[in-house]
This record gives sequence, structure tokens and C-alpha cells, in this order.
Amino acid sequence: YMYKGTTRNHVRHGTGTYVYTNKYFTYSGEWVDGIKHGRGRFILGDGTVYDGQFDQGEMTGHATKAWPDGRKYDGPFIMGVMDGDEGRMTFRDGSEYRGQFRRNMFHGQGALTSGDNEKYEGDFFNHKFHGHGRRTYDDGAVYEGGWSEGSRTGRGRMQGPDG
Repeated sequence: YMYKGTTRNHVRHGTGTYVYTNKYFTYSGEWVDGIKHGRGRFILGDGTVYDGQFDQGEMTGHATKAWPDGRKYDGPFIMGVMDGDEGRMTFRDGSEYRGQFRRNMFHGQGALTSGDNEKYEGDFFNHKFHGHGRRTYDDGAVYEGGWSEGSRTGRGRMQGPDG
């Protein structure tokens, strides 16, 4: 491993950069008594970057994360997992999700807008439309009502593009 930065009593403390022995991980940021704590940037060998808060060595707090495939997330993390009420995920194709995340998934209240101007606002469960929601299709048609695992279900109202 290699560490370049400040120390206290021969332990990483203050700010510095640590390159792990496997050279796949690099951390630059704040340290407290040898532990990543405060603001930092964690870079993986595949190009994934986590930039934000660390708490007692864990990726916990507000941060941004960017993946090599073009996805970007801005919001809360708990123990390295996207989890909280105010998250935003954008995709290379222009799609965007804003809302609640649980365990790295769209889960709870949110809005998903696709690159071709389709939009869904409502309840999500494990990345799928589930519960009550309103979807606007690319042709202007709108469905509002029940959803189950991504499909319309139960009672709902469909309105065509011309009203």
C-alpha cells in the first residue's frame, strides 16, 4: 500500500491519499485515527467514483457516485448503499429518476422520466411501478391508477392523447 498525507502518532490522520495493496481502490480525503471519516473520494479500478461523506470508514451520508456506463447518482448512502428519500439517478440515454431509494433500488415515491419523454410519477417497489401512479406515454396518452410489478392493474383511467 501507499499513503501520502498527514499523520498523527504514525497513523493516518487529517487529509491524505491511500492506494490499496491490490491497486484497484484509491481513497483521497479525510482521515481520523486511521479511519476514513469526513469528506472523501473513493475510486475503483473500473472507473466508478464515489465522492462524498464517510462515517467511521463507511460510505454513509450524502454523496455522488458515477459509473463507467454513464449512470450518475446524487443522494444519500447508508453503508455504501443508495438509500434515502431524496435521490437522483441519471442515465446516459437522458432518463432520470428522482425520489426514494431503498437498498439501491427505486422504492417508495418517485418520478421516472425516460429519454423519449415518457414519465411515471407514483409508487415504486423494487425498481418497478407498484401501487398508485400516473404514466404519460410518448404519444401523449395518460394512465392513472393501480400498478403491480410494472403492469397496470385494478382500477385506473386511461386517457388518449386527444382527451
